[in-house]
Formats: sequence, structure tokens, C-alpha cells
Amino acid sequence: MRLLRGSALYVDIRETVVRAVTGWVSGSTVRLDGFSTLELAEPLGRSGDEQRYREHGGKLAEFLESNGLRARHVAFGLGREGIITRTARVPALAPKLLSEFLHKEIGEFLPVDLAEYGYDYRVMQRFTDPSDKRDYYELLLAAVPRYQVQQLMWMATEAGLYVTAIDVLPNSLLRLFAKAPYADVAILDVGPDGTHIAIFEKETLVLYSDIPFRLTEIEGDFTPLLEETRGYLNFFASRHQGRPVEALHVVGELARQEAGLSERFVQALGIPVRFNLEDTVRFHYQGKAGPQFAGLSTVYASNLGLMLRED
Repeated sequence: MRLLRGSALYVDIRETVVRAVTGWVSGSTVRLDGFSTLELAEPLGRSGDEQRYREHGGKLAEFLESNGLRARHVAFGLGREGIITRTARVPALAPKLLSEFLHKEIGEFLPVDLAEYGYDYRVMQRFTDPSDKRDYYELLLAAVPRYQVQQLMWMATEAGLYVTAIDVLPNSLLRLFAKAPYADVAILDVGPDGTHIAIFEKETLVLYSDIPFRLTEIEGDFTPLLEETRGYLNFFASRHQGRPVEALHVVGELARQEAGLSERFVQALGIPVRFNLEDTVRFHYQGKAGPQFAGLSTVYASNLGLMLRED
């Protein structure tokens, strides 16, 4: 992991929640210069009204300035509904040839209208197939609604931010939990804007999906969330000779409400359930905001995944 020359800004964008962190990562050390959460008065929505999102950008700039989150360069992470992911096995081509191949064949891998979605990919692993002795890539493909990217760029421009990267939640979580001591792990990201589930097999994404459950609408009833989660866990087990995941990690706003929930989730799902990162993803938090951030790291899990980017 390279050492950044200065503090950078990492912003996780949801429908009504924006989480921002400034700092950098070197190995297992995370330096935190600051972090905070902005709650938007209204959801971002699907509107194409440029002026509206420039106003959001102005509010973002005020929020960053008032919280001392000063950094010119920003990496954005999108955790809104509508992100589509797939895995694909393709020949291990040189980077330029791989990009050209995917451009021609992307319709075979992602069932989306490219007029409405943009796509990108990440090489998760390279392997040799013993049947033909040839090398292949296991790819993570992600498609994002173009309107979400356009909205983001309007906001960044108004906030005076230089965008270095736009990432997606499943990729950030994969990057973070690749450091965990599991062969198979499920991640449940729960907040007021909705819920997302990801299951990883070693360093490969098995599935990622939105779950119709919002933390603000529960009134103490987690039954719908547990039923949906159980369905995805059973899906994984059915395709792995009945083998369950080794653990389920809860991240996001729900992680703040750990008291009494862990035991309930364990009883309902029958696997270990964690509401913190400390025993799994071991970082040393330093900097002026480090001690405070350590207790909230599970809430900011997506930001940590963004910080682990090497490009």
C-alpha cells in the first residue's frame, strides 16, 4: 500500500446521507484527520435538474468547511440503489485488449441499457484453468445509472472538488473485507436509505443486491430484514454443497444499535453475527480524529474501503 503525500477526502454518497472522511492509509495504519456525516433534507432522487444538484454541491462545500474536512482531491463511493454487479470469467488479456474485448461484449455480461448505465470492471483474481492450461481473469463488473454519476459531478464541481475516482459500495466492501480472516463472509449494510447485502468467497464477490428495508421504517421489527437476509444466505449455501458463510457483518447505521441485536440475529440466522470491525479488520487508528473514529469504524466501513484504493 503506497503512502499518500497528503490527506485526501473520501465521500460515501447515499440517497439522504453523505459520510465524509479525510486521511490516508499506509499498511495497517489509518490516519484520520477528520470525519462527519451530513443528512440531506430531501433524497437525491432521479431528477436531472442541474441547478438542484449544484445547490446540493454548495451545501456539501459548507458542510466540509464547517467540519474542517479540507482536501482538494476526492474519491466518491456510491451506495445508492440501482447498482448492478456481475462476475465474469474472461481470457487474461493485456489491459488495452481486455478493455476493447469488454466494450464489444459487455452486453453478454451485464443486462443493462448502456444508454442509461455506465460500467467498469476490476480484476479480482488471475488463475489457470487445469482443463485447458490457459490463464483467465475473474472480473467484477459493475453498472451504475448514468444520472447518479451526472448528479455527483455537478455537486463536485460546485463544491470545488477534483474527482479522482468514483467507486461503488460492493467494491469498497470487497476491498475492506479482503483483509478479514474468512473464506466466506456476508456483509449487511443497513441505513435509513435502504439495505444492501454482499457475500464474498475469499476475495471474490459472489452476490450483491438491494434489500427493501430501511432503518427509519422498522419500529423495532427486524423480521423483514432477517427473512430477506436468510434467503440470500440460503442461496449461497445451496450453491456450495450446503456450506454456510463463516460470519455475517453488519455495517452502516444499524451498527450503532448493537445492544441486544447480535444475539437476536444469531438465533434467527444460525451463524456468527458481528456488529464491529475491531476483531476482524485490524487497523491502528491515528491522527487527531483516530481515537473517536475507532468506535465508529463500522458505520464508516464504506469510507474505509474507499481509503484502501491504491490508484
